[in-house]
Amino acid sequence: MDALLARDTAAALEVIDQAVQEGQELGWLAREVIEALRQLLIVKAAPAGAPPELTPAEVEEARRRGERVNIDELLFLLRAFLEAEGEIRRSPHPRVELEIAAARAARRPELVTVESILERVGAAEARLRRMAFSGGMAKPVAVQESLLEPIAGGGSSVPTSPDAPGASSDRLPQPPPQPEEGLEAGWRRVVEELMQKKPVLGTVLNQSRPLSLKDGELQVSLAGNHFHTELLADRANREMVNQAVRRHVPGALRVEPSRDSAGAGGIEQDPAVQAALEVFEGEVVAVRPRGREGEKP
Repeated sequence: MDALLARDTAAALEVIDQAVQEGQELGWLAREVIEALRQLLIVKAAPAGAPPELTPAEVEEARRRGERVNIDELLFLLRAFLEAEGEIRRSPHPRVELEIAAARAARRPELVTVESILERVGAAEARLRRMAFSGGMAKPVAVQESLLEPIAGGGSSVPTSPDAPGASSDRLPQPPPQPEEGLEAGWRRVVEELMQKKPVLGTVLNQSRPLSLKDGELQVSLAGNHFHTELLADRANREMVNQAVRRHVPGALRVEPSRDSAGAGGIEQDPAVQAALEVFEGEVVAVRPRGREGEKP
């Protein structure tokens, strides 16, 4: 028990070796460990309801041991040895089964709270938001809220009257933009809105560009990997994008990825994937396209 709680794999395996040398039955040893863990769990989870078979000294010893682990770790240890006890009875190699259980229990993963994970995810979203406005991605353009106020950092966005240079009372709107220019500007505003509402989706779209607008359908070219197309294929994400497109791109009703935009780029380079890998200290082990809704895998 001390070896398992201390995550000392070598010491745990030495105990098993000693038991074998002394001729102990390994199934019995596994059951003894299970019972000791059960008692420790009860003392840890319900201090007022200690098992009646334990003496006060044994309860105090269990309480002392319990300070080294949390309840979730005890459940992990119990599950490992419950499975091992069954395998020992069936396997021609009972020692190996017990050693596997001991090593797995001693090398159990570090458990973290949900609150801690949510905090790290929030930090990742904040990094994504900063990434979208720097380093290699398109710079967002300032949106002018009123014709009476200049865009910050860019001076006045509308020309003044020739008869009164610099006079705000004589400012006139700019002429309508060319169609292509309007498409690009509208798409930038779509990206800005989504960056505020859903940073991961906004970051993906920030790497795309509008291609054409016909019959209310806005064709966009996405960065080349399946992650981007799957993200946009999600019904809720697509509706969020369509609503933003209707607000900011005149004449557009819906968005549609270009047929040739789903290339085979490396998903590991996607900013959202990189942020997730950093937060959870993980790695990409497989990439596969998602099936259509209702389609069997």
